[in-house]
Amino acid sequence: MNAKSAPAQSRERARDTALLPEHRAIRDSAARPAREGEIPLISLAALNTGDRAGTAKIAEQIREACERIGFFYIVDHGVADDVISGAFNQAKRFFSQPLEFKQQVAVNAQQNGYRRSGSVQIPGNAPDAKEVFDIGVDLAADHPAVVAGKPLHGPNPWPRLEGFREAIDAYFHAVRDVGYRMLPAFALALDLPEDYFLPYHEDSFTTMRVMRYPPTPPGKSQYGTAPHSDFGTITLLAQDDLGGLQVLTRSREWVDAPASPGSFVVNVGDLMACWTNDRFTSTPHRVINKTDQDRYSIPMFYNPSFDTVAECLPSCHGPDNPPRHPPIHYGNYVVGIFERIFSKD
Repeated sequence: MNAKSAPAQSRERARDTALLPEHRAIRDSAARPAREGEIPLISLAALNTGDRAGTAKIAEQIREACERIGFFYIVDHGVADDVISGAFNQAKRFFSQPLEFKQQVAVNAQQNGYRRSGSVQIPGNAPDAKEVFDIGVDLAADHPAVVAGKPLHGPNPWPRLEGFREAIDAYFHAVRDVGYRMLPAFALALDLPEDYFLPYHEDSFTTMRVMRYPPTPPGKSQYGTAPHSDFGTITLLAQDDLGGLQVLTRSREWVDAPASPGSFVVNVGDLMACWTNDRFTSTPHRVINKTDQDRYSIPMFYNPSFDTVAECLPSCHGPDNPPRHPPIHYGNYVVGIFERIFSKD
């Protein structure tokens, strides 16, 4: 790590991420069911009790999962069932409202708020079918970062639905805490001091996306979310039981990642891949809703502070394994991605 920024390099990587050759070559191939254990399931119980031996075991499991596929499920995460169900209930309630109502909280200059179906487009693909409601860390107008005009920092627009903000906010803070508690295990997995990542996430630039995926019309081929990789540290996803999430393995096969009761799906983002010299895989994934019902999911993009600069970790490079990526200024990287994938209207 260092304090220098690399905005041009960050934007270059942002441009290339969505256009990786494997995305173009196999993006339309069919998925197969995941084999038992292919996407591992990890219990976080030891993190909740401070069990150091158990935490070391979790670190080993995270290392194996992130080096092999970049995705895993977590259980015993500590987020109450009613917090999760409350967020999903409010998501369904919000998306059932008329478009005119939802447009009252249309996305603002900070990229928070409602996006209609078709407003997100991964380069090289048709617009995504999903509609979304994005929130970030809610900052008041007099917050120093907002006053200074720092990109993507500001308030969340909230719809006038009784109980909506409270339920979504409760979910946001509960799941963000899970990400923070997982950081020491990620550090141990990389042979680093367990507090290594914590300072970079104290002012976490965390965002959350509430999503509805309409059914794909008969005879049509359309992505709910086109093949892509996430851009931060890790993503924690709660999904309903309809399925539709698909993960690209290192052998270049799409596999289904269905919901597992009581679990979140965790995956590695581009920044973590840069930190680890691709030792930890930022895996392409996509969503296709093949059912006749609306599918709902809520990903939390757990990220470091906006001004974090990531460069290859000391445990992830050497004379025979030089750094593969230039340093990435996280904030500039994100701004570059947003400019490319979100419509301007």
